[in-house]
Amino acid sequence: IKDQSKVTVVYSGLDLSRFSASKNKGILHTEYNLKNHIKIVANVSAIAPHKDYKTFVLAAKQFLKDNKDVKFFIIGDGPSKTQIEKFISENNMNEHIILTGFRTDIADILPEIDVFLITSKTEGLGTTVLDAIANKIPVVATAAGGIPEMIRDEETGLICDTGDYKILSKNVQRMISDKRLQNKVIENAYQLVNKEFTKEITANKTLEIYKAILSI
Repeated sequence: IKDQSKVTVVYSGLDLSRFSASKNKGILHTEYNLKNHIKIVANVSAIAPHKDYKTFVLAAKQFLKDNKDVKFFIIGDGPSKTQIEKFISENNMNEHIILTGFRTDIADILPEIDVFLITSKTEGLGTTVLDAIANKIPVVATAAGGIPEMIRDEETGLICDTGDYKILSKNVQRMISDKRLQNKVIENAYQLVNKEFTKEITANKTLEIYKAILSI
């Protein structure tokens, strides 16, 4: 778009009330027979090429070289599922990465996640990140699409270049081990969502644009 003055961004908005009663019910630990001390690192999304789940697998593999009490979850389904299952097997990660398939209880299982790991190579906004933030889950992410507009490094999460599985692994380790960092990014991210990414803000900003165009 040549004339940037004509461009206005209105972010997708989140219905925060959807998660107002969310609490950790231990569903995944029970379903997959995990001991209570096992932490969960997960992503919730369609298993599609742009989500770059190969980088997710490599980050998990790198992380598990020095850390054992963590299980990685890929929550969702999609066209790349068979390919990712094969890649997991080729990297001997079957015991460490669980693919849950499509689930309808996302609001119930999100509070159980210790770190939300999104490794996309392209994104629009990446609204699943907003769901994680609403559940006060610390986020480790790649700088794809609109993700950096939600995840600001060291402030609302940890972020790195796309495809950099080694840094992603280090960032997951930092987020798990550094409680102070974890608390800081959770609080900052939650405040950011309330200021910029609610459904009410989306509606009001959209209305403002219509009024401006129609000179109301």
